[in-house]
Amino acid sequence: IAYFLDFAIAVNDLGSDFKGSGKSSSAADKVVNEIRAKGGKAVPNYDSVEDGEKLVKTALEAFGRIDRSFVRISDEDWDIIHRIHLRGSFLVTRAAWNHMKNQKFGR
Repeated sequence: IAYFLDFAIAVNDLGSDFKGSGKSSSAADKVVNEIRAKGGKAVPNYDSVEDGEKLVKTALEAFGRIDRSFVRISDEDWDIIHRIHLRGSFLVTRAAWNHMKNQKFGR
């Protein structure tokens, strides 16, 4: 969270259960509250990431503009984003793989 205090953030989380169903705002709300408590700016968004337009609309309505252009992002910032999203997904999936294989199920 400390890394994001210099930014205004739209936190997106559908809050579904392990089966991918249901919906809860509590996960996104918790992160937003933590960022705000530390002095950062954040708004929750509960739409699917499949609908990027709604996420962008949330950010624009809350902050008036989007400041960080993809073409201007530093290598260091890209590495952080990459490590969190892509590498994080890979590591969790790899750790779960043998369990899913043994269960013959993994959705």
